[in-house]
Amino acid sequence: SDTLYRCTDSGWISELTFVNWFTHCVLARTNHIDRPLLLVMDNHSAHINIEVIELAMKHRVIILCLPPHTTHALQALDVVTFR
Repeated sequence: SDTLYRCTDSGWISELTFVNWFTHCVLARTNHIDRPLLLVMDNHSAHINIEVIELAMKHRVIILCLPPHTTHALQALDVVTFR
């Protein structure tokens, strides 16, 4: 009942889709966790926009962006556990 999904015309994430995910999946589902909260993500251009940054600051979420084109090497679960 609380599952969400979104589609884009291109099939790729958009800024609007990411804002929606950040609001409904990160903020709404972590409001019981003490702040500050760290969100580690890649540097995809759809993830970096002023609305997400302002929401993160307001809700004391620290965004740490990994360097571009390095997430394949820096995501421990993908690299080590799930190979």
